[in-house]
Amino acid sequence: MGSKYPILGLSIALILLLVYHFSVVAGLNNEINSLKDEKSRYQLEVEELNATLTQLSGSYEALQARYNELEGEYNNTVNWLNGNVTFYQQLVSEYRENISLLESYLQGNLSYYKEMVSWLEGNLSYYKSLTDQLSFENQLLKTWLQGNQTYLLNQVIVLADELHALRTRVSTPLGVATLIGRNTSFVNSFLSLNVELARGLDLQLPQGDIVSGIVNYTAVNFYYEFDPVALDDYWKPVNETIADRGGDCEDLALFIYSYLYSRGLNHTYLIAFKSGEYGHVAVVTNVNGSWVLIDPAGDWVNGYNLFIRFTVSNDSDRGVVRVPPLLLSPFVKSWMLGGNLAELTWEESMYMPSNNSLISILTSWSSYWSGMGYPQEAYYVVGYNTYYSTSSLSDLAGYLSRLASA
Repeated sequence: MGSKYPILGLSIALILLLVYHFSVVAGLNNEINSLKDEKSRYQLEVEELNATLTQLSGSYEALQARYNELEGEYNNTVNWLNGNVTFYQQLVSEYRENISLLESYLQGNLSYYKEMVSWLEGNLSYYKSLTDQLSFENQLLKTWLQGNQTYLLNQVIVLADELHALRTRVSTPLGVATLIGRNTSFVNSFLSLNVELARGLDLQLPQGDIVSGIVNYTAVNFYYEFDPVALDDYWKPVNETIADRGGDCEDLALFIYSYLYSRGLNHTYLIAFKSGEYGHVAVVTNVNGSWVLIDPAGDWVNGYNLFIRFTVSNDSDRGVVRVPPLLLSPFVKSWMLGGNLAELTWEESMYMPSNNSLISILTSWSSYWSGMGYPQEAYYVVGYNTYYSTSSLSDLAGYLSRLASA
C-alpha cells in the first residue's frame, strides 16, 4: 500500500497538468478564433475604405477637370477683356472729342444766331409789308385761276400724259439724286421698292455661296456705265440696271444690296465714302457671323480683285491679259466665257486684310482707294432705318458690329 501512493499522486498531477494544458489550449483556440473574426472584420472595413477611396479619387479627377475648364474660361475672358480695353477706351475718347467739338461749335455759333434773331426782329416790319403784298398778289392769282380753270385743267391732262410716258421710259423713282442725307421714310421706301424688285428675280445662280454667286453675276452681266449728264447723280432701281445691262458704283451696289437683302441677309448695308468732290458706294454684309465687303465698281471683295483672264498670241509671242470685268461689254464677256476663251478669276490684291475682322477688312478697303488717289474724309452707312456717318474706321466698324449683334 505504501508503494502505490506516489504513483497515484503522480497520476493525479499528470491528469491535472493535462487538464490545465487542455484548458490553456482551448483558451488559445478561442483567442485565435476571436482574432480571426476581428481580422475578417478589419478586412471588410479595409475593402469599404478602398471602395470609398476609389470613389473619392474619381470625384477628385472630375473636380480637377472642371477646375481646369473654369480656369481656361476665366483666362479666355480675361484675355478678351484685355484685348478690347484699348478699343473701348479709344471709342470713349472719340465720343468725348465729338462732344467737345459739338459744344465748341454751338458756343461759336451762339452769337451768330443772336445776331440773326436781332436782324430778323429789325426787319419784321419789312416782312410784314411783304406778306401783305404777297397776300394781295395771291388774291389776284386766285381770281385769274378761277377765270381760266378749264384751260388749266386741259393743260394738266396734257402734262399728266407726258409725265406718264416719261415714267414709262425711265421707270420709278425718277431722278433720285442721292440717298445720303435723305430722310428715313424716303430711304426705306426706296430700298423697299428695290428689294421687292430683286425678290422677283430668277438669276439662275449656282447653288452654294450666294455672295460669290451674285458678285460673279454682276461682274459678267453688267458693265460700268456713267450716269446721264441730264440726271446728274442718279440711283437706278434694280429693273433699270438690268435693262441697261450696267450702271455706276451706286447702281451696282444697290443691285447687289437688294438681291442679298431679298434673300434673307438682313444685316446688309450700303457703305459709302467721300473724298473731296468724289463719292463712292459699296456693300457690306454679314453672312453667318462673317463680314464681306463687296465693291462691285472697284472689282474688289475682301481684298480680292476680279478679272477677266485670257491669253493673246501672235506668230512669235503669247501672253496672259487680265481685264477688270466691268470694262467689257456683257455681250463680249458672254461670248468669251461661253466659248472658253476667257475665265473669271479672283486674285489677291495688294491690299489683303490681315485677318477676317471687320476693322481689318475696312482698313484694306480704305487703303485700296487711298492708293488710287482717293483718301477718305467721311464714311456713311445706309439701310433700313439706318443712317450713320463718321470719319473714323474704328467707329464705323464698331457701329456695324453693334447692328449685327442687335
